[in-house]
Amino acid sequence: MAENQFFLLALWAVKFNPGDVTLTPQPDGSTLWEVRPGAIGDQIPPSSLWALGVVAPSAEEAWRKGIAVLVARHPYQDGWVGHHVTVNPVRPEISARMAELVTGTSRQSQEEDEWPDIIGE
Repeated sequence: MAENQFFLLALWAVKFNPGDVTLTPQPDGSTLWEVRPGAIGDQIPPSSLWALGVVAPSAEEAWRKGIAVLVARHPYQDGWVGHHVTVNPVRPEISARMAELVTGTSRQSQEEDEWPDIIGE
């Protein structure tokens, strides 16, 4: 069994009037969605974008967990479509340092803490 890793996920979906969306379940378990022509109009539809931390043995499993959360929070039946998950692995040394900070087990003082400007690169 693979060792778990920490991933940061970006989750996104866009919302239309449910009556403007046709949903067709696919054999692979996915859902094909189509928006009625003219439904978009001049206004940008509402969207949802947020981050989620996930512990998983692989990027593929992190994606599966993320898409499940996204579809549960923003279901197709409510007009949410275009569900998209981007998986970003967090380097093990950053994950370990984050765990120390969260649990209060850090051996360094705050003055000694040095963090990169961007985490995950």
